[in-house]
Amino acid sequence: MAAQLLQARLRQYPGVFWVEQGGKKLLCKVCHNRPVDYTRVKSIKTHIECAKHNENVRKSAARPGRALLQPGINFTAHQAREEVVRDWTAAIAEADIPPYRAEKLLPYLRKHLKYGGSIPHEESVRRRHLPQVYDEHIEAVRAKLRGKKVAVVVDETTDRRDNSVLNVVVGFEGQYYLIDCVFMEKCNSVTLAQTVMRSLVTAGIDFNDVYAFVSDNAPYCLKSYNDTIKNVMPNSLHVRCLAHIMNLVGEVWHHWDDFSEVSTLVNLMKTLFTKQPARKKRYKQFLQNQGVDSPCIPPAPVQSRWNTWLEAVQYHSEHMVHYRQFFIEEESDAQGVRRIINILDPEHFDKLLLYATFIAESSPKLIDTLIGMEGTHKPDATVHAFNRMEDMGEFLRNGCMKVVGFGDKTDDLLHALPHQGKQEAINVFHSVFTAALQKCSKHWDQHPAKEVYRKVRIFDPRQVPSVSGDINDYAMFGLAHAVNDEWLIYRNAARNDLPVVAAGEVFDLAGYWSAMNARVPQIAEAARQFMFFPVSSVDTSRSIRTWLLTRESD
Repeated sequence: MAAQLLQARLRQYPGVFWVEQGGKKLLCKVCHNRPVDYTRVKSIKTHIECAKHNENVRKSAARPGRALLQPGINFTAHQAREEVVRDWTAAIAEADIPPYRAEKLLPYLRKHLKYGGSIPHEESVRRRHLPQVYDEHIEAVRAKLRGKKVAVVVDETTDRRDNSVLNVVVGFEGQYYLIDCVFMEKCNSVTLAQTVMRSLVTAGIDFNDVYAFVSDNAPYCLKSYNDTIKNVMPNSLHVRCLAHIMNLVGEVWHHWDDFSEVSTLVNLMKTLFTKQPARKKRYKQFLQNQGVDSPCIPPAPVQSRWNTWLEAVQYHSEHMVHYRQFFIEEESDAQGVRRIINILDPEHFDKLLLYATFIAESSPKLIDTLIGMEGTHKPDATVHAFNRMEDMGEFLRNGCMKVVGFGDKTDDLLHALPHQGKQEAINVFHSVFTAALQKCSKHWDQHPAKEVYRKVRIFDPRQVPSVSGDINDYAMFGLAHAVNDEWLIYRNAARNDLPVVAAGEVFDLAGYWSAMNARVPQIAEAARQFMFFPVSSVDTSRSIRTWLLTRESD
């Protein structure tokens, strides 16, 4: 604590003091290293305002090249340069720009910005200034989180050198903050629990204030929570990332054996158009000559963006009829070109087109559900989570039984097949839906927070008519007969005074509860907490990794 307070005093009075080697004393620069009591602000101000200190400042200012300070704590050129460096470092960190990339801007800044010449090179920024900015940021985050009921979100990722990194994010009422990034030699149930607890202690968060622990469905995450974390955080629920569950469901289509040729086509198209500007231009011209409106380049799926493979298949199902002719006209001996021509051979094309079309027409429901699960910071993600997961189960269950209705184009292609071929294709479709349903049910039916998602719908006034009206059903939110009058007011308002939302606009649920706070304050307080109950860990993967930037160089 003493070292942290010393660093805080240095930031509070930049250019005035320094800390002796060993970090135990605060020394005044102009008063011949006179020690000052850093534990009391009054002692520091008394020293700065004393006659002896101001006399030493004037003497220092009179020396050539040493005009660093003026009497009192007036803003000086030295302090201005320090502020430029600090603000520059904070700006590139906030913009997620590594210092080695920002280095390219230095010639411009030094030419056109006053004090731009004081901005140091990337190594100094990374090793000296960025850790200071990070410490200031963490202090501000701690102040915001102090005394709040929070959700803890963890996710393992890798940096640009493939080092394993665990990100720990803490949030309340839709605001999420990255509090720690930890390099892990190995990530297992024990090290995960140790890292999370250490991060929360450092951030000053009481374990009893954690109401949700969010992770993906990896076995070591489940073991870590069940064996350790739930015992030290007794008020928490383990939220298994719903977006990750939906990705597992979508992967059934991606990795199904009968669809292997579709996956091969997607991969080859990505390879053949990557860093091929001339081919892209010829392809767009070819499509235009074929009468295709608004021709565009095939999308390239990204492994970390779960929807992109399905979106790529949607594109290929619409355009693959042109691929074989285009690549024949390319007259290329490249192995990838020869392979894609063979895959698109007329003998196998109809089956490939049928499977690609089936995936394309099945995917909108998967894509929409996954997108809806990705917004942890949006209240709509929480209040609609239960409905979306239940609807997905019904969609998959229906797909296991139907013989028509797979999609207009899929049905037309099925109708064109002989009876045996049609039945074989339908059996494949049923098998896919069955496997996806089993995976969805496995994770959703036993989800620890399923009951929370079911009941949190009460905080969406649009859903009030369709959920239970008994206040005792919502005891987990702190609602009881003590707020019975508020309960009647809220239910009546939800039925009769619901705000009108114009076409194309989104219902502002957070704004609704801000407006209702005066009428039903206790229910509004519960709503503000639980309508942001987390549904996924996606925001953790997308958080700004300021701490990682302190380690990253070209």
